[in-house]
Amino acid sequence: MTNKNNSASLSKLISMDHEMREFGFSWKHYDQIITQILNETAEIKEALDAKESHVRVQEEIGDLLHATISLALFTKCDVEKMIETSSKKLTHRFKLMQKIALTHGYANLKDQPTEVLLTFWNEAKKESSL
Repeated sequence: MTNKNNSASLSKLISMDHEMREFGFSWKHYDQIITQILNETAEIKEALDAKESHVRVQEEIGDLLHATISLALFTKCDVEKMIETSSKKLTHRFKLMQKIALTHGYANLKDQPTEVLLTFWNEAKKESSL
């Protein structure tokens, strides 16, 4: 899917959420949305654990995305700006992680244990928050 389609899909989801709220189908408190997010996360895990179809897993992840966007809108976040900021943060942190890996003699992290990945990620996270 192209960036244009991603943006259109995101805009449609945001519009639908607004329409639902206008109709009266809305959350009263952020805790309700967080509960929904946790439920959706559990459903994704169940689908993966049960080795359900890719379509089913994708559907559950879509539900999680919608719930997360609902939380962002509920808390008056600018969703498009939030995603842009998150993308920049991720890019910056990833570039730091690459540099850190290089200083430890790794050209890439393919086939490395999770502990190594997390060590470098956490070091990049720490450096990026300074």
